[in-house]
Amino acid sequence: YYKQSIDEMVEYMSGMAKYSEEQLKTLVYWSIATHAHHLLKKFAILRLTSTTGTGKSNATKFVADISRAPTLDGILGSKANFQSIKGSTPASVREIISAANKQGGTCCFDESDKFPTEYYESIFDRDGSQTHKMTGSGSKFTLDKTINLWAPVIMNGRKFLEDESNQNRTIEINTFSDIEWAKVS
Repeated sequence: YYKQSIDEMVEYMSGMAKYSEEQLKTLVYWSIATHAHHLLKKFAILRLTSTTGTGKSNATKFVADISRAPTLDGILGSKANFQSIKGSTPASVREIISAANKQGGTCCFDESDKFPTEYYESIFDRDGSQTHKMTGSGSKFTLDKTINLWAPVIMNGRKFLEDESNQNRTIEINTFSDIEWAKVS
């Protein structure tokens, strides 16, 4: 039954984006795995890269539809958070991810070429995901808030990751305008 459902999702997605069957299965399996994210210690960031018109946004929206949705006031949401972060500040992106952590959701970012790479390790590794913001001056500081970036994140953009350390924390799927070339690469 599950294999049939996965095959049906792969078939559905194949009409929306230019991916090989293996790439589509990776999207589906990653989406399913987000539902057990809270049980894991490490979780890879999923990143879709390519030129314009290859279906990156459609694929990201599809992943949002089947990934772990947030719980708001005890009520499970209908789907994960999909939004463009083009032009967003690093602090606003950090707040979006921290909110997803608190609500048990998945972040699905469109247009993320300028994603703040300093967050990769915190997103990938539960043990390093939490930081604290302090306020005050002199010798008097108090905890202002706790920021936790332990949440599943998928993003898309046109630029490939250059930093090897971030590549090791990421499943990067490169889409192509020519599907035949994608099958052999």
